[in-house]
Amino acid sequence: MVPIQVTALFNANGEIRPENFHWQGINYPVVSTGRHWYDDRGYHILVMAPGEQVYELLFVPTEMLWYMGNLAKSRNTV
Repeated sequence: MVPIQVTALFNANGEIRPENFHWQGINYPVVSTGRHWYDDRGYHILVMAPGEQVYELLFVPTEMLWYMGNLAKSRNTV
């Protein structure tokens, strides 16, 4: 996996809110966030970009890096 650039806010309660992400040469603003869950790979967040495009962002806390997730993976919601 190749890391991607994500601008996100981390609040005092531990919540993470992505603001935008840069993937495949394009900067995408995050219009809204949806489901999120933890698994052995990290913290997954579904985000919606303009045009109702849904992406899965993966934050790996041990690396402090973001990756593009795989929506096809099975998931356990939080």
